[in-house]
Amino acid sequence: MSDERVGDGETAMTDSAEAPGVSAVPHVPQIPVVARVEAALAALGADGPPVFDRRPQGERAWFADWAGDVLGSDVYIGLGSWAPDGETVQLLLDDWTLEPVASTDAAALLTAALSGRGRITDRRTLLVLRDQLLEIPVGDSVHSAARPATEYAELSPWERRLYTPGTR
Repeated sequence: MSDERVGDGETAMTDSAEAPGVSAVPHVPQIPVVARVEAALAALGADGPPVFDRRPQGERAWFADWAGDVLGSDVYIGLGSWAPDGETVQLLLDDWTLEPVASTDAAALLTAALSGRGRITDRRTLLVLRDQLLEIPVGDSVHSAARPATEYAELSPWERRLYTPGTR
């Protein structure tokens, strides 16, 4: 990644031939969690090398994202934290937001979700509203996120592998 001036004093980060996890975030040469996630996606057979686009978000905060095919699913993954060496990250997987996720668990969480370990269940809230709950076990923890209900036909292949019909 390298910085390029793009007008009005803004800085854009562009891809270069740097090692995985290397970033142009000011004062921070690497983002270890991003390198671990890139390696996990490559091990799952991601279409092409999964190189995340990294962007600074202020002095030390950062956000990195990637979209591509993994195990037959077109996925979007975003990671962000207040510091490159932060203990936790916010993890976006398609339209699911999981937080806080231990930086050391992010790669294992994505591997579990995309390879079918976990579950998505329907649930009722406020008697008439439906939403869906995603639960992914990683070690001794279970990470979860909720979103408005989506019809089965609209679920991506990775979500269909996790879907458990019925309402709880």
